[in-house]
Amino acid sequence: MKKKICVIFGGESTEYEVSLRSAYSVIEKLDKDKFEIIPVGIRKDGKWFLYEGSYDKIPTDNWYDNGLLPVSIMHGQKESALLALKPDGTYEKILFDVAFPV
Repeated sequence: MKKKICVIFGGESTEYEVSLRSAYSVIEKLDKDKFEIIPVGIRKDGKWFLYEGSYDKIPTDNWYDNGLLPVSIMHGQKESALLALKPDGTYEKILFDVAFPV
C-alpha cells in the first residue's frame, strides 16, 4: 500500500518562488511506485488549494489557473486529512500519512 504524502508549497513568504521550484523537485524525485502524492498549493494571498494539474506548471507559477478545490488541513491523533470544498458545497475528506511542507 502506497504512503500518501501531502506536499505543501507556495505561501505568503518572500520565498514563494523558491518553494515552487523546490516542491517540483521533491515531487519529481519521489518514487511514484511507493508514494501517492497529494500536492497542495498556497497562493500568495494565503488561500490553500488541492492541485490536480500537471506538475510542470508548479515551478513556473502557473499552477493556480483553474479548477482548484479550496482545502484546509485537519490533524488529529488518529488521522490527518485535507478537507476539500467541492463545487456543490460539500466536503471531501482526503486522508494522508505525511505532510511535507516545502
